[in-house]
Amino acid sequence: MNYIYFKQIIIIIALGSILGYIRNSLLDSPLDLIKVKKVASSFDGTELPEEFLEPISINLEMSFNLYNNDAIFIDARSEDDYKNEHIKNSINIPFDNYEDYEDEIFNLNEDTPLVLYCGGGDCELSTNLGYILFDDYELKKVLIFKAGYPAWKDSGYPIE
Repeated sequence: MNYIYFKQIIIIIALGSILGYIRNSLLDSPLDLIKVKKVASSFDGTELPEEFLEPISINLEMSFNLYNNDAIFIDARSEDDYKNEHIKNSINIPFDNYEDYEDEIFNLNEDTPLVLYCGGGDCELSTNLGYILFDDYELKKVLIFKAGYPAWKDSGYPIE
């Protein structure tokens, strides 16, 4: 009796492996077997590319340049952090509950550059939210200001 169950388990595993291999080989972009950490590509130029293939990481100087050219700044930190201090005229879409802000997301202009920031350093909130806006909401001009709010504040740029 145990032999029958063992044989069925082996058949199921083998069939699952074969079907998984076939599916993965037929896809244009195969599924990763190990979760890959998404890291925005860097951009050091002075003008934005025409087409974005993914969110782009930008430095402080480029962030300030975009701030002065009507980009929309999005704070991915919590509501409490945003209420305490934030980049002047930025909007708050906390990564932890971005679904509650879909009205704001759907009102974003897809042609306007979006600069996302968070607490800088090891903070990944802006990168994670950036990929959601880019992939799920199909907003294609997504930029990540990795140095975040601390670098902005230390530079003496406008805050509220």
